[in-house]
Amino acid sequence: MAGGNLAGTILLSHVLGSTGQGEFYLAIAIYSLLWFTVNLGLYSITIAKVAAAVSAKSREAAVDSMAYLARASFFLAILTATLAWTVVPFIARAWLGDQVTDADLVIRAAGILALSPLLELPRIVMLAGLEGTRTMRSVARIENGQEACRVLLVAAGALLTGDAMGPVLGMLTASGIGSLLALDAWRRQSRKNSFLPRLGEVVRRALHIPLRGGLTLGLQVGVVRNINALGVQILPPLILGRFSSPEWVAYLRIAQKVVDVTRLMMKGISRTALPVLSELAGVKDLSGLRRVYWRASWMSGGTLFTGLLLATPFVRPVLAAMFPREFVDPVWTCYLILLPGMFFVCFAVANDTFYLVTNQMRMAILVSAVGMIVNTSVLTYLCWRLPEYGAAWGLSFTFLWAGMHMLYAGLWFRRHAPHPPTDGMGPTPATN
Repeated sequence: MAGGNLAGTILLSHVLGSTGQGEFYLAIAIYSLLWFTVNLGLYSITIAKVAAAVSAKSREAAVDSMAYLARASFFLAILTATLAWTVVPFIARAWLGDQVTDADLVIRAAGILALSPLLELPRIVMLAGLEGTRTMRSVARIENGQEACRVLLVAAGALLTGDAMGPVLGMLTASGIGSLLALDAWRRQSRKNSFLPRLGEVVRRALHIPLRGGLTLGLQVGVVRNINALGVQILPPLILGRFSSPEWVAYLRIAQKVVDVTRLMMKGISRTALPVLSELAGVKDLSGLRRVYWRASWMSGGTLFTGLLLATPFVRPVLAAMFPREFVDPVWTCYLILLPGMFFVCFAVANDTFYLVTNQMRMAILVSAVGMIVNTSVLTYLCWRLPEYGAAWGLSFTFLWAGMHMLYAGLWFRRHAPHPPTDGMGPTPATN
């Protein structure tokens, strides 16, 4: 999937050039800003609840969790599309100003992308159920299939229109295909595993399940994840688009996609950790919880960053071979600037999961909110002072904040460490 993402980026650079590709990324950033503003963290909550239902052998609880995700996501998708065509155009046009030549095209493309949550709704619900039951092979097939379709359709759209609108239409079509793939995989798995509900059962329950009650925790998780996404994926291109040009938006996003090969590997590790940690939290196994968290963080983080370092000498030759000449030097420099911050990101594979399963979402919101204020201020200042490479420096600084979450996790485990037995005369000394 990571390779396909990068392949699509290479194709767009040749078809659209840096200006058209930058406008495409700006459209994605505008839509994403809207979606992450209204979207709740219900997906991760559903995975955790389905995993807990599997552990408790409660099929009804799993159906309720998936039905709630479907109902809430539907209303959020309608809200997103409505705002994208009524409010967002005025704000986006005022923000982009004269830096973007075809701002109207970018805004229309963002509005079309806002239809994606409706088309992706079946896929999201089915993936949550499959991940919660650890049917990861089907999850991988769905996502890899959709990514392959997305790369082909985005490239075909770019060739047909020659501007940002073509790739956007390709992405929208791929969203619908992803849901079809998910529905097919779900039907097959539900025949093999009686615990998985039929699609009609989920839909019928979604029509009647109340929205109240499940939003609080979802909102907390959503705030944390959305803050992180805003700081890393959305705000940098938007702020850069304000102070620089679409060309530099393209260079920065390509550099991010190169390092995102590692981040996508982290997503797989985090997915594996979430059901395991959820089950350990359900049986109050603090020692096991701590052990799995640090193992996922240190061992996986070390492996990921080592791989990133080993790949670095080959990045520039690959860029020179794959991208137009105008892309090579800016993208390579942005990549080198991002590399130090990636050290901390590589070790942050289980931070979100830790907050979720230990019921520490309020602290997660506090740490993330403080980081958002600090990091966005630094990012904006650097983009203003350094219109070309300021966003890369600001993004690398933002990556450092992942270490703050690990610091809090370490303090929490230390504070909640099991106390040694006592004989009434104080703690028993530890023995070697």
